[in-house]
Amino acid sequence: MWWRWDFRPVRIFGQDAIGDFRKTWKAACKAAGLEGRIPYDLRRTAIRDMVRAGVSQNVAMQISGHRTAAVFRRYDIVDADDLRDAMRKRDAYLSALPAERKVVNIEEARASGEKNL
Repeated sequence: MWWRWDFRPVRIFGQDAIGDFRKTWKAACKAAGLEGRIPYDLRRTAIRDMVRAGVSQNVAMQISGHRTAAVFRRYDIVDADDLRDAMRKRDAYLSALPAERKVVNIEEARASGEKNL
């Protein structure tokens, strides 16, 4: 139930706003086979989906209404699949690099007049 500054309950169309929402939410979750879920579960899922889709943190924060990065990070949960995906991306990056890398002595390169240092 919501409360006013004077501690009187907020009523919408003669019914308690929060109490009725909780009953409706609980019934909807039960009907969907998702008992025990809370509205913040949807927010967390939306944030994870946006991050995985490549949406920037700033844009995702504006959509979700988060004002600080610290609170946003609480919703952006990292799991083992995320870590494996990161390692796959790193491996793909490294395998795309040239097989032979050019390592030069910087002093010798400067002495020879090489420009790309």
